[in-house]
Amino acid sequence: MSRDLLRLTYVGAKTGVTRTLPLSYVEHAGGIYLCTRSSLWARSLRTGRPVELHFRGRRVTAKPVALDPSSNEAFEAFRAFLTRNPKTGEMLYDVRRGPDRRPIEEDLRREVLSSVLIRLDLASTRP
Repeated sequence: MSRDLLRLTYVGAKTGVTRTLPLSYVEHAGGIYLCTRSSLWARSLRTGRPVELHFRGRRVTAKPVALDPSSNEAFEAFRAFLTRNPKTGEMLYDVRRGPDRRPIEEDLRREVLSSVLIRLDLASTRP
């Protein structure tokens, strides 16, 4: 879709209904990360059931991995996500930006603990 959006197709954990939606993502340290406060899609991805992505012009199967919000990986992905998507930091989180326009560290450390971070481990690619 774009360098900031992907299309996620997943099966609802409770309903079994297949849903597709566009989501902001960030690539960081070789991984693809999604971030939210709380969303139905995030609850469904916590099952670890494979999902399909339309990502940079290709269809990709991925395994979602829910991160422990207190982990270093979650913090670094959260920082990368809000650095890349500053409006999300202002709209969904109480994360201010400093004079350098980057998210303020203490705000990130507080807000990551109430966030859901999902790493998408790519499995296969189709044209």
